[in-house]
Amino acid sequence: MTDPLPRLTTALSDRYTISSELGRGGMAVVYLAHDIKHERKVAIKVLTPELAAALGAERFHREIKIAANLHHPHILPLYDSGDADEFLFYVMPYEQGQSLREKLAKEGELPIPEAVRILRDIVEALKHAHKNNVVHRDIKPDNVMLAEDHALVTDFGVAKAVSDATGAIGLTTEGVALGTPAYMAPEQAAADPHIDHRADIYAVGVIAYELLTGRTPFVGNTQQELLAAHVTQTPEPVTKYRESAPPALAELVMRCLEKKAADRWQTAEELLPQLEALVTRSGGMTSTDTRPVAGIASGRRWLIPTILAVAVLTASAVAVLRITAPSPLTITTSRIRAVTSEPGMEWQPALSPDGDEVAFVANRAGRPSVVIRSSLSIGGGGELTPTLGEHESWEQYPAWSSDGELLRFWNCPGDPLELGIRSCYSSEVTKLGGSVRSMDLPRNAAFPSWSPDGSRVAFMSPPDSIFTYSISDRTSTLLAVHAEAAWALHSAVWSPDGRWIAYVNGNPRWPSSFNVAPSSIWIVAADGGEPLRVTSEDHMDVSPAWLDDDHLLFISNREGLREVFVVEVGATGPRGELRKVPGVIDPHSISYSLVGSKLAFSKATVRQNIWSYPTGSFPVSVADGHPVTSDNAVIENHDISPDGRWIVYDSNLRGNMDIYKRPVEGGNPMPITDSRLDEWAPRWSPDGTEIAFYGLVGAEDRAVMVVAADGGTPVQLASGPWLIGYPQWSMSGLDIAFRSNRSGRPEVWLASRESVGTSWHDATQLTDFGCVPTDWAPDGSGVLCQAGEEMALVSREGEVLWRYDPSTAGLRAIARHKYSWDGSTIYVYGSHEEGAEGIWAIPPQGGEPNLMVAYDDAEIGGSYRFSVGPERLFVTVGEYESDIWVMDVEVER
Repeated sequence: MTDPLPRLTTALSDRYTISSELGRGGMAVVYLAHDIKHERKVAIKVLTPELAAALGAERFHREIKIAANLHHPHILPLYDSGDADEFLFYVMPYEQGQSLREKLAKEGELPIPEAVRILRDIVEALKHAHKNNVVHRDIKPDNVMLAEDHALVTDFGVAKAVSDATGAIGLTTEGVALGTPAYMAPEQAAADPHIDHRADIYAVGVIAYELLTGRTPFVGNTQQELLAAHVTQTPEPVTKYRESAPPALAELVMRCLEKKAADRWQTAEELLPQLEALVTRSGGMTSTDTRPVAGIASGRRWLIPTILAVAVLTASAVAVLRITAPSPLTITTSRIRAVTSEPGMEWQPALSPDGDEVAFVANRAGRPSVVIRSSLSIGGGGELTPTLGEHESWEQYPAWSSDGELLRFWNCPGDPLELGIRSCYSSEVTKLGGSVRSMDLPRNAAFPSWSPDGSRVAFMSPPDSIFTYSISDRTSTLLAVHAEAAWALHSAVWSPDGRWIAYVNGNPRWPSSFNVAPSSIWIVAADGGEPLRVTSEDHMDVSPAWLDDDHLLFISNREGLREVFVVEVGATGPRGELRKVPGVIDPHSISYSLVGSKLAFSKATVRQNIWSYPTGSFPVSVADGHPVTSDNAVIENHDISPDGRWIVYDSNLRGNMDIYKRPVEGGNPMPITDSRLDEWAPRWSPDGTEIAFYGLVGAEDRAVMVVAADGGTPVQLASGPWLIGYPQWSMSGLDIAFRSNRSGRPEVWLASRESVGTSWHDATQLTDFGCVPTDWAPDGSGVLCQAGEEMALVSREGEVLWRYDPSTAGLRAIARHKYSWDGSTIYVYGSHEEGAEGIWAIPPQGGEPNLMVAYDDAEIGGSYRFSVGPERLFVTVGEYESDIWVMDVEVER
């Protein structure tokens, strides 16, 4: 048989460099490879040719999305998948460890505490999957990886597709049947078509039996004998082969192995507390029993979600990080638990100084409210809502007073992303409730942060200044002006000793949204001085939190998924390498209690896709749209091709934001760009042959670029360390208007060329009244731009042809003005003073607005990002889910 490796190596050469084979089984071959774009080791699993042919690429892609939607510390995540030269493959992290099968082969039966710990991790993974309506169907030691004292379950979403395919082609090789015979539930062995999550519970019982006794419950000379045994035979008691097994553990295992599904543990959620009790009793998960290992070096508004809450981690889990230079310390984390499990959003956690309570933002009584829950809570309950009923404003960014008695937060009359941060003010209330008191802070004090002794408040004054405010004498002191601040600075936090203030530059929407723009972490001395860079702006680095006086935690997507990193900082900035803290996947924001030695984080699942809506009849509910994309990714901006057949968009489908296109009526995404840096906001040229966009071109610089519609090497029109972006084509295809704050504030700039295919001239400034381009008039008369709440049309020569303020018609917080194709209408996102929100149509130069797409469904989150087709509007729609998790932390120096 011809070796497929050369073909596979060639087919994937633009994305992965395959180095060696890691293993093979009945359904796939696993290869070790290097991810060229993200510079990391990965494992590529390639389905066998027979299985790939039976399964088909379309079904494979559909089923593999199941795995991509599962995010959990004990589930091995999916990085990528695809088909290339008839190969079907999916890509996972390369974990330096061993499979549970390899461990059993070497050691046989395991110590009871270790066995229970592994089972607990597997059941936690299953709990998350089952709550998301995913049944694994092939739980076995081969599909459990052991790395850094964790068990990670692999191949979610694959087994069902494989099962259906193997039934079609009659494969019976072990590993490609409906499951693996030694671990199959009786209903699987009997080919029952109604298999549910309880088949996974049975497989857990088989694994547990094997971990404790060194053998599976049943053996047979043939697969048929083995399958028959599952259906007809009663397994020998665990204690026959392992007398030392605790009776409660032995009983737990035997209940998993009941023939009738109704007689087993009915859910992983029911089974998990039983294992947790055994874990605690065994002593195997106490903090003194953990073994530190080397850490891994790093290489909108308010929207109600549509998906269920992620699973609650009620049991202990251990993650260990050793930082070796320049100041060695060891971090041991244990007892990872979710303190919320309600559907919807709970985020922006703030741990009390003693770590016993966690405040966070949740949607209560129809508005974002600050609430408090015990950090020891498992899954929910016991919640305090100190400000409930006090007012109808939005509450965000909770923070505790140094004595833990007061809760401080931002009060906003509505969505701060729409109204602006200057509309918000700081308030405080006792943690047990009472009257809400406004804080006496400067009106422009954005993102206030109290010093450890409570005497001063650090705050940001947009766009680039950092101040402290003295509580005693009510005076403000300028600490620093951040050169070339990327509007705006945010997320200030004091070091425990009060010497430093850490903050974020860039991506100002992140604290109260899921915008994935790049940003960087900085520190500045609390007594003033030059800001010191901690991270570059190549990635999204957000949510700084101090581990101690010298070490800073923060969230970064530098390796694709959002994870927590730690770095030592001092008078010269960062010292030593960034290190990744394992065990925290997809966090949105974090908080650390030094006294309580706890880390809280909001674990977020984010999907943003494009839906379409007809313009012939209005209004239409946002819930009645037609999905154009259904990716497990974040899509922000998009545009329709001149012939109406294609949509181009930005997406983080492969980690960072790249530009893609796909047919409007359905099809696979086609990458247009493949930079390691982020790119956004693509727009088609009038003839459909080119695409303009903007993106990062280095740690400091951004650029407006043009690329052929089929991909290739982009041409830069303008670049620099300014806020450059949002290109808009003129109807001739010879001009591109774009935003730049090179002059000190956002304005319209213009790049031109003599003819299509010739070089672009240097850009010139077009406006001088603070206007941002949003579209070009279809008749070519000028650039449509937004100046505050107003819209204006500016000619190519800079003459203001007309200006209009939609607030005179009752619209506020408007954004993204775009013309209809015939120029008779301007579409805008906005909220009406009578309460309706969505996409509106207004006549050019003003008139009565008509609501086109109504954001009237609590479960569907429409956004301000939309594009216009000949007969349809296309809107970015979000699905969001977030819960609050807490873990115990032990730091040794």
